[in-house]
Amino acid sequence: MVEERIRYLFLRYPDCLYGFTDISYSRYAEHYKSALVFAVPHGELLTMEAYTEERFEGGIREARAADCKAVRSVRRRF
Repeated sequence: MVEERIRYLFLRYPDCLYGFTDISYSRYAEHYKSALVFAVPHGELLTMEAYTEERFEGGIREARAADCKAVRSVRRRF
C-alpha cells in the first residue's frame, strides 16, 4: 500500500512531519483525491526583534536542504 511505503520512507527523516490533505478546492482535484504534505524543521524561530533578512533567508536555505533530501527519496520511490 502506498501509505505504508510513505510511512516507511519518512521513518528515515524523523524530523520531518507528513500527512495527507484534502485538495477538493484545488485545480488538481480532477486528477487527485488528496496531496502528500510535509513539514521540515527550521534552525531558529525568528521574533520581530531578532529578524534580519539574512537570518530569514538562512532559515529558508536550511529548510530547503532538509526538504530536498526527503523529496528526492519520495520521488525515487514513486
